[in-house]
Amino acid sequence: MALYKEKGISPLAGCLPLLIQLPVLIGVYRVFLNIFKPDSLNLLYSFVPHPASITHVTLGFLDISKASPALAVLAGITQFFQARLAMANQPSNPQTAAVSTQMTYLLPVMIIVIGWNLPAGLAVYWVVTSLWSIGEQLYLRRL
Repeated sequence: MALYKEKGISPLAGCLPLLIQLPVLIGVYRVFLNIFKPDSLNLLYSFVPHPASITHVTLGFLDISKASPALAVLAGITQFFQARLAMANQPSNPQTAAVSTQMTYLLPVMIIVIGWNLPAGLAVYWVVTSLWSIGEQLYLRRL
């Protein structure tokens, strides 16, 4: 803790955005697991007409209710680039660099493995979140 205070680094600074996203990620996961079941249509508001079915094809070609290995790989790739950009801004402490390097390679592989069998909507969320983070980091570097 003394080292963190001396260098002005907060150990939770990198985890806080991930902890904020975790409830959203769990919620998106639960929605995509249950939204396409016919019983879940009864949970709509009473003033919304009960649809006979819900289309789960997005953008005319992407079925978000089924697993998409291509989207899982894309999510892993975008997470890798996001982690590389984040690692470039870190101080060059050998221990921190080793942990960051491990996470740079391990997290995208985990995302690919997890996203391989889950509905494609979750992989879309990971891709969009990673692209947003990449854009945010590039924008902040310009300032």
